[in-house]
This record gives sequence, structure tokens and C-alpha cells, in this order.
Amino acid sequence: MGSFDNRTSSVKNFGYYVTWWQDINYGGAGFGSANDYSALGWYVPFLGTWNDNISSFHRG
Repeated sequence: MGSFDNRTSSVKNFGYYVTWWQDINYGGAGFGSANDYSALGWYVPFLGTWNDNISSFHRG
């Protein structure tokens, strides 16, 4: 993710189902969604805060 590694506070999926992971190369904890999130810490409480923790993703 280049300069966005561990700096993501919100995501926009543009209508796609996207899976997000905490670590590079799809590692660590992850969650998938087709929703947009403007505040990752609030929307994913069952996984803890995801604010500034996304390092990789897969669309589709």
C-alpha cells in the first residue's frame, strides 16, 4: 500500500467487496466488507481499533 501502510483511518470500497488485513501479504487479523467506513475504530469494535492498522487488502 506504499505510503498508506498503517496510516488508514477510513476506506471507500466503490461498491466492491474488500478484505482488509493488519499485516503485509494478507497476514494477521482481517475483515471483509462491501461498506465504506469513515471511522475504522468505531465500525469494527469486535476486532479492536483498525485506525492506522491496515497494511494489505484484496478486492473482489
